[in-house]
Amino acid sequence: MNRRYSFLASIMVAFTLSLFLTIYRVYIRDAYWIEMIPFLLLLPMLFFLGKGILRYLRINIGVVLLLSFILRVVWMLSFDTYPTMDSHQYYSEGLKIAAGGYWMNPANTPYWPIGYKAFLGALTWCFGEHLWLAKIVNILLQLLSCYLLYLITLLMFPSSKSSETTVKLAKFALCLYAFYPNSIFYSGAVWTEPLFTMLLLLSFWMLMRVPAANKHHFKSYLFAGVFFALASLVRPIAPVFPLVFFALKLLLERKIKIVVVAKQLLLLYAAFLLTLSPWAIRNYLLYNKIILTASNGPLVLFINFVLDNDESKLTKLMKPQGPVDESNMSSYLASYMLEHPFKTLKTMGKNVYRLYANDFDGIEITSESRLPQTIEEHTFQEVLQHIHPQIHLVDPKAFYTLKSEDGKYHLKPLETIPELTRIHLAQTIRYSFAYPYRETEVGVLRLMKALNSLFYYFVIIVFALSLIRTLRTLHSNTLLGLGIILLTTMIHASSVGGARYHFPIMPWIFAYVAYFLHTRSVEWQRKF
Repeated sequence: MNRRYSFLASIMVAFTLSLFLTIYRVYIRDAYWIEMIPFLLLLPMLFFLGKGILRYLRINIGVVLLLSFILRVVWMLSFDTYPTMDSHQYYSEGLKIAAGGYWMNPANTPYWPIGYKAFLGALTWCFGEHLWLAKIVNILLQLLSCYLLYLITLLMFPSSKSSETTVKLAKFALCLYAFYPNSIFYSGAVWTEPLFTMLLLLSFWMLMRVPAANKHHFKSYLFAGVFFALASLVRPIAPVFPLVFFALKLLLERKIKIVVVAKQLLLLYAAFLLTLSPWAIRNYLLYNKIILTASNGPLVLFINFVLDNDESKLTKLMKPQGPVDESNMSSYLASYMLEHPFKTLKTMGKNVYRLYANDFDGIEITSESRLPQTIEEHTFQEVLQHIHPQIHLVDPKAFYTLKSEDGKYHLKPLETIPELTRIHLAQTIRYSFAYPYRETEVGVLRLMKALNSLFYYFVIIVFALSLIRTLRTLHSNTLLGLGIILLTTMIHASSVGGARYHFPIMPWIFAYVAYFLHTRSVEWQRKF
């Protein structure tokens, strides 16, 4: 009798724990007690909505994608956001690329990845300078990722009892991703996550669709190499991911021979290098160095390992004119890690915690990438005092007027400010780190933050429960997602942690959660 109710008990425990974490992190810790009431009142509605989603047996994929598209467009139109922080650099550089003369200009270094900038530049060159277009394309990329997850899930669990069961399972995974709140929150943002996630899923789908013993399916490996290369230009971590796929093939597929795997791997990386060669040749001609993707790796590691423990270390690597002396950074970083192994391990633990501790990145981008309509006078003065000297793109005083009626600075009508100027103004204010957005953050954003947190924590807990069942299988496609999740965790533990970096592995997590909930619910129903 106890085994009958173990599934129901595990789901109740997962929901209770995720509810507690959500209430604490969103409401109690920041003392928003009153705003917690609407969230709690919505829970019964969420229960019936979730119950309805579980009846996905005859769901139409086109309807799901259409509803997801509508939700994302509504979110995009509801919050007028602008590219800030890293996103501002992507968009600004994209405009330069579209204008021409970018590629052979030595000032345009390969320090940061070129992929997403070039993607935005191509969009601008083809269709003109429209911020809304970049947002719509990001939405379409996310919908394509949803459909790729459906195709991948069909291949991940081939041992399911029937093809009909596998299709239902894949549709469930698609639904989870299509209505994943944090993914919807990215609809108004111009960030790399949607493009990188889509390219990574497309690359792995090209590999997974080839039967293990097939020696002649060369096109799939060539295309996979091309897509992995494009993903590497968006984020330099992509080159190592194909190794997970081939390692699992060698370990778990009996029919496949090591010579066959070696040929397939060689073919993939030949296409990979050929795709990156124009960018590498360009970098060699301008800087006399072979740089395949980007060269900012040492600085990222330095910031996260050395400065995380001792900011004074930065002065040891400063040139007389100010910038960090990168020629000595790698050797200094290596010696620092060897001399401080415990601090290094502590930082790695922090990075893993930052990677998975919350799912606030989408809602925070929405909240902090807007132009505040009003700013308190003391906050406005703080913004002016803390504007970053290198990010002083426009003067906020030219666009905000102090009104004596309420003692606040009010933004001029948006239609009187050109779009590019608005983007620069948003970046200037955001980089002051004075955070005037807290005053303008409406309750609906906090409510969305709570709903997303509840969804995220529940998914992560159920994913942890699914590991026992998943690890019983010895099929390489089934374990591929776990390998990708583990490799991503190791990469970001060793480099930089943050909520946005778990975005590309969420589709794989959804696949395992759908597998666990589907198989356990079917077993539970049969017992009654």
